[in-house]
Amino acid sequence: MADEVELYGDNQDALLTQGDLMIFEEVDNAVAQAVEEHDVRLVTKFGRALHRDVRVRGIAMAKLLWVVQDRWADIGEEDDYYSVMESEIGLATSTIHKYVNVWECLFANPDIPDWVKKALLYKPMKSLLLLPAIAKEGGVNWEEILKASSLNEMRAIIKGTRGAQTSSETSVHIQINMRSGQLAARRGDNHFIIFGLLNLTVQDEGAQTAIERIIREAHIQEV
Repeated sequence: MADEVELYGDNQDALLTQGDLMIFEEVDNAVAQAVEEHDVRLVTKFGRALHRDVRVRGIAMAKLLWVVQDRWADIGEEDDYYSVMESEIGLATSTIHKYVNVWECLFANPDIPDWVKKALLYKPMKSLLLLPAIAKEGGVNWEEILKASSLNEMRAIIKGTRGAQTSSETSVHIQINMRSGQLAARRGDNHFIIFGLLNLTVQDEGAQTAIERIIREAHIQEV
């Protein structure tokens, strides 16, 4: 499967027209229609179209994935959200996690001013994928962040904002084997260490929802 980051534009800020920005209204309309008709295929069809396009549509994909997840029960689809999105749109579950996280932590975040959200729409997805972590930490100097005109500049600003102690060398990465449920973690570039197990074969709906939430909220990479 193609790298999702490469699908959605280069490293430079986008020049968007009012027509480009209408795509976000189209996302809302597609979800509303899916809810009204209880037909998830209305949003997955729209998602496939976004998957084939670039630039602002990458951010629209993030919105679509987040809103559909938020309203999954309203749509009335009985199958698992991630299974449907992966099979119907063609995005890996790990990619869906990343894009949902971008919209949730940035554009749906009530603590981020509207003027910042509007400016972030012009940023390439590669840059936006770097921001959820610092958005969760709070106290972000968004004026500095928005000055970045390339991916490397964005990384440098984030590193300066968070300090050397929160660089990739000290960050913790968690992954789960989706066949065995085995959990493993590593700090920086160290080797992964197995530390636990999730029962992915459990049939109880509540337990399945809890497992999905754990994976999503802890940003666990599925392998």
